[in-house]
Amino acid sequence: MGNNGHQNKDSSDRDKHDALVLRDEKGYWLTSGNPAGRPRRTRTISSMLIELLDNPIDAVVERWKSEPDYPTGAMTVALALFKKMTRADMTAIKEGLDRTEGKVPQAITGAGGGPIQYEDADPKDIPEKLLLHLIHEGQRTLAAERGSKEGEL
Repeated sequence: MGNNGHQNKDSSDRDKHDALVLRDEKGYWLTSGNPAGRPRRTRTISSMLIELLDNPIDAVVERWKSEPDYPTGAMTVALALFKKMTRADMTAIKEGLDRTEGKVPQAITGAGGGPIQYEDADPKDIPEKLLLHLIHEGQRTLAAERGSKEGEL
């Protein structure tokens, strides 16, 4: 309650919000505060670049010019990238292909393309400061999982 005997407006709003948004026993949200999420953009640089690649450039630019918000920054960037791609700029071509076709997956492999090899570290080879840090982090994690105060086990 505030000084004048009335409940603080901020706390009452917070109470109403907390009543609407449920949490599980560990305190994790059961429902999102923004269930629909951020709206998708329909006019991305990638979509404009695809439009330029799939259609005659003059027709695309004329269509863009008829739009009320012409020119947008995305239009300018897409057109600049497209022009560089058509001039055989390999960096621009790679960027354009990554945006329109998706990046080519790269395998993570060990020597000679084989599996990654690893060795267990001998605790004697790990610096004492790092070991103390790892132990402290482990204690904090256990304490959080048990719902106790930091450092208590």
